[in-house]
Amino acid sequence: MNRPIKDHVSAGGLLLNKNNTHAYLIYKKSREQWQLPKGHQKEGETLEETALREIYEETGYKNIQLVGDINTQIEYDFELEREPEYSHHKIVYFFLAKLTNDYREENTQDKGENLGGDWVSLGKVVQNLSHAEEKNAAEKLLGKTNN
Repeated sequence: MNRPIKDHVSAGGLLLNKNNTHAYLIYKKSREQWQLPKGHQKEGETLEETALREIYEETGYKNIQLVGDINTQIEYDFELEREPEYSHHKIVYFFLAKLTNDYREENTQDKGENLGGDWVSLGKVVQNLSHAEEKNAAEKLLGKTNN
């Protein structure tokens, strides 16, 4: 049986510190997984606005700037227990982002999110990420840091 497909669009980024030596990775405690900060696009938002908002909400860093245009995207299908009548398809657009100020706010995550995070040296970003698609996206984004 073919189920109808629900499309989802998200955006996020690889957040670099001011010296371009470390990137901030999110630790999703419920799944014990490291990932890039990202989240769903709200109605009326551009992808850039979504990326900036989600990076802020998940990391607490608001003083960031996106470097260049969309650098990479990933796509995947998934199932949701609460919507078994649908197949779900997600596209996530990732930007390269740079911290412009070290100030970090606390308690910026959405209610119910149980996320941690840490700065990881650029040489260890890819090996620390839990998902192959995000590893590939990070490699592409890290290639942009040398330009």
